[in-house]
Amino acid sequence: MDERDLQHGPVCCAADYGCLQPVAGKCLTETDPTTDKHLRVDVKAFLDKFSGWASLRPDIEGVALVGSYARDVADEESDVDLIILTKRSERYLFDPAWAAAFGEVTERKVEDWGRVKSLQVFYKDGLEVEYGFALPDWADIPVDTGTHRVVRGGMKILFDPRGLLTRLQQED
Repeated sequence: MDERDLQHGPVCCAADYGCLQPVAGKCLTETDPTTDKHLRVDVKAFLDKFSGWASLRPDIEGVALVGSYARDVADEESDVDLIILTKRSERYLFDPAWAAAFGEVTERKVEDWGRVKSLQVFYKDGLEVEYGFALPDWADIPVDTGTHRVVRGGMKILFDPRGLLTRLQQED
């Protein structure tokens, strides 16, 4: 057993445990300050569950993972950044009870980034997710500067029934 295994034990995120591979030699875990125990943050399982959930919502027209997880450079400080295309963002921003479907919510806040409004959610298991909501025209070609920056910074498509995000990614 190597030093990292001794430090993190069986909760270390590794392929054997259905979690993400360690990034830059670091295990993707969080520490519960009340017990000092490491909590496994299974981002892949969260993304699979969220994608399935989104695919059942007729008002959601696309979902993409962006940021450090999309670039495969996430570490234990990284949050999960999602872009969700919908014409009904208010439904999700102002009645965030739906976020509890993915874990026990300890804190949440709404942020305005211009064309993207986000609901930042902190879960008890240590997962932090920024759900960024935008109108479907966020993915229109030609792209604006902000959209271009997000796509260039790394984007993995999770759900795209109409091909809006695929066209955006191919164009960029």
